[in-house]
Amino acid sequence: HAVLEREAGRLTPLQRAAAFERSGHLVALAKLLDSGHLDLQGQQPTDYLRWNDLVPEPESPRRRAHACEALLLLNRYDEALPDVDRLLESELLTPTERVSLNSVTVYALSIAKRFEQCAPYAERLRAALPLADPMMMGRVLTNLAQYEYMQGHHELAEATISELLESYYLLEPGPVRALLEKKARLSLHAMTWETRGSAEESLAGQLQMLEQGGLDQHSNLSVRQNASVNMAILWDVEGAVGMLREALQYAAPYNRLMVEAMLAYLELDTEKFPQLLTAARRWGQHELSERVSALWLRALRFSGDLTTGASIAGTLQMGPYTKLELLWVAEAAGHHEEARRLLEETRGAYPYREFMLHWQAAAFLV
Repeated sequence: HAVLEREAGRLTPLQRAAAFERSGHLVALAKLLDSGHLDLQGQQPTDYLRWNDLVPEPESPRRRAHACEALLLLNRYDEALPDVDRLLESELLTPTERVSLNSVTVYALSIAKRFEQCAPYAERLRAALPLADPMMMGRVLTNLAQYEYMQGHHELAEATISELLESYYLLEPGPVRALLEKKARLSLHAMTWETRGSAEESLAGQLQMLEQGGLDQHSNLSVRQNASVNMAILWDVEGAVGMLREALQYAAPYNRLMVEAMLAYLELDTEKFPQLLTAARRWGQHELSERVSALWLRALRFSGDLTTGASIAGTLQMGPYTKLELLWVAEAAGHHEEARRLLEETRGAYPYREFMLHWQAAAFLV
């Protein structure tokens, strides 16, 4: 243990935690988990919870808050929220720690589309602004923008991102500020598509970002993934495929799954989809499984197959995207009433411009 402690500085925090676990140095592991600035729970939530269970020392309020953040990021909301509510009122956490916990809660619940449940946390978070720390201010505004975007409040999301950019002007000029500003502008490019419907304008901004470089791993993934969608909308399938293959280099397992599903769709590789859907369901994210299901049906449709969809419908994750694709199957089979029913069931289901384009196409068909 003494040697490990002496050499620990050569390891990243995640490597240190793994080394402390393997060596049984649980005292050092507890200290690492209690650190306030490493974000182990955000980087590897599953590992954090395992490490937290290993540590024999009583759980500090900070460690409990970190564990709650990990649970939220793993979609285990009902386990986390009772403790979240208690900790947000606790003086045993610093104001910054309470804001951080509140911010992660808003992010996780908005991604899960639990908007009614999320609303009081978002209201509380907005009331905490402005914050003295520009970095924390940036995190908070990013998650509030996500909350608005997921509800289809694109103008509000755009205004929040503009506010986010202004908060970064308080930072000292340098690479950190430059990266944060680029990430905020990446979000603005996405809003350009949602508010004005200009795939060309959005794509031009994304390609300029890639040319400038200096992005972190997540931004390298996001820019390429979003650029590939714009390319596909503009019927540049070859460009979209190339962009997604580049994105795979930066994708963590969850994101990689969606990138692989997009690739399988663009390349019309329908045989990959059963395995992709099984993998998607393991994450417990309804919309991820639904997106993979819809891409499977769309790949069949673009392959000229409008019959197989009926036989696999029972194995798919149902939702608006999936139902829109099944509408094409029903219409092709002459089941016009079924197609009309699916059209009405999906009307206004998602606020995304991409979904609305698919809905309008289906409405035109019917």
